[in-house]
Amino acid sequence: MTGITRKDMTKLVVFDFDGTLGDTRANIVKAMQDAMHAEGLPEVSEAAIVSTIGVPLEKGLEMLWPELRGEKRAAFITTYRRIFEEDRKTHIPPLFPNVKETLRSLKEAGLVLTVASSRLSDSLKGFLHDMEIDRYISYVLGADNVTKAKPDPEPVLKTMRELGFRPDETMVVGDMAVDVLMGKRAGARAVAVTWGNAVLSELENSGPDFIIGDMSELKAIVGLDNSILPVAKRHLLLANAIVWGGPGIKVLVTGIQSYLAIWPSKIIIWLALGTVATIAVFNWMFSFFVKKYTRRILAFPEEKKSLFAFLPVKGWIMVIFFMCLGISLKFIPGVPTEFFASFYPGLGTALVVAGATFLAHWIKAAQ
Repeated sequence: MTGITRKDMTKLVVFDFDGTLGDTRANIVKAMQDAMHAEGLPEVSEAAIVSTIGVPLEKGLEMLWPELRGEKRAAFITTYRRIFEEDRKTHIPPLFPNVKETLRSLKEAGLVLTVASSRLSDSLKGFLHDMEIDRYISYVLGADNVTKAKPDPEPVLKTMRELGFRPDETMVVGDMAVDVLMGKRAGARAVAVTWGNAVLSELENSGPDFIIGDMSELKAIVGLDNSILPVAKRHLLLANAIVWGGPGIKVLVTGIQSYLAIWPSKIIIWLALGTVATIAVFNWMFSFFVKKYTRRILAFPEEKKSLFAFLPVKGWIMVIFFMCLGISLKFIPGVPTEFFASFYPGLGTALVVAGATFLAHWIKAAQ
């Protein structure tokens, strides 16, 4: 323990594994499909298989093949686990971004970290060892260690009982609604992560205390975030408004200038239609990010946040990519003025609308 002081009461963090710490989706899907073919079962889609991640294997098979029972189900389970373990030896699934760094920070701050999963405990321990994060995990609870699976609270209740923690000192982190429900039914706080296997609406409907888009955000929730240039979190909405709306105005002005440069023209009507189509496409695309980033910012647990937190890492990459792309287009020989006259006004308008929406959310948050 490093002596770091925290305002938060959390002392125990219970993590799900598949879809939360490790990106095992490809391994699970491949093993399930190979076992399906080996046992001669009817084809099921990848989406159907993914929907069973996070629940015990027996229950997942009931969802996929209700008719599979008795010896045939037992044979399938044996085949699936054999294929999965063989594949694990050569294809170690990656950790999700910032998982290892966050686990290290939490451990150094004195928090007790555990894992509760629908996976068998031996498989869990093998993964934690292969991924080199077992040193941070104090207690591992698999499907073979409980009588009732998620969303029943037994895995969390047993963890708290074995390690001596209260519900108000405990936090559950997972990517599925069953993880959230398990934590809430145990009286603990629940954090839903968006990078796993669930649909966002399902996570929201399960009632988590927090929703995060990057594991590093967990440090702020437990009071470990040392923010750079701290500002009121609502001002992150204003930062987004500037980042989206500012370039939008510049792009829009460039497009209008290109438009006026070819006025009048016989193809003006086609350029206008192209602009309208561009606005429609980018408005649809940007509205998703506006909603996602607004929800993320408002869900931050503390009032003060780092100024740079107005975008997650993926958001920064996306913005920088599109900025570079937009700038480079002006310097590519042979790009006709008509393209800028049609595309740029549409893109610029969509960016300005996104910025204005963030601005509206900022005004509302300030009231």
